[in-house]
Amino acid sequence: MKRTLLLAAAMGVLLAGCGAQAQTPQPSSPGAQAVETQTASAAPDLFTTGEGGDAAWWQAHSQDARTEDERTAAGFVLAVLNRDIGAVAERAAGIDAYFEPAKPELKSRLAPLDISSPQVREAIFASAAADDAGTTYAFKLVGGTSADSFQGIEGALQFHVNGAAHLVDDLPEPVFDSKP
Repeated sequence: MKRTLLLAAAMGVLLAGCGAQAQTPQPSSPGAQAVETQTASAAPDLFTTGEGGDAAWWQAHSQDARTEDERTAAGFVLAVLNRDIGAVAERAAGIDAYFEPAKPELKSRLAPLDISSPQVREAIFASAAADDAGTTYAFKLVGGTSADSFQGIEGALQFHVNGAAHLVDDLPEPVFDSKP
């Protein structure tokens, strides 16, 4: 009898605990919605100087982008890291979705990033500068060849995202230097 009561009490506690975990609180008023929004916006900023990494890092953190311009920048960087560029073969590629249609010549400037060696392995956020037309994003690129364990070059990638269209409208040619 004692075992049965003890077992019933334990099951009751277990079931009550699982039920509480499974329930998702629903906002019951507009005030509750605002609190949830504030909590969600307290997530770490994707574009913090020194933050970044390889394609897996950008894929995992791209949902942290807060604005359309940031989503464009994160997607653009991810396409570069995945070499989904198509500049050398002049083919359609994933990066095309981030360019303004009126500026197809910008894609050809990425040809140095669209080759198998050296290959860009990481993109680290360096800075963002807003202007009346949008935001210029700058990244440090790290990569290399299989002979140097993909750590033999450093470079810079900078591009401007038009604030109205949320697409890349300016792109200086990327710069690379051998690491000492």
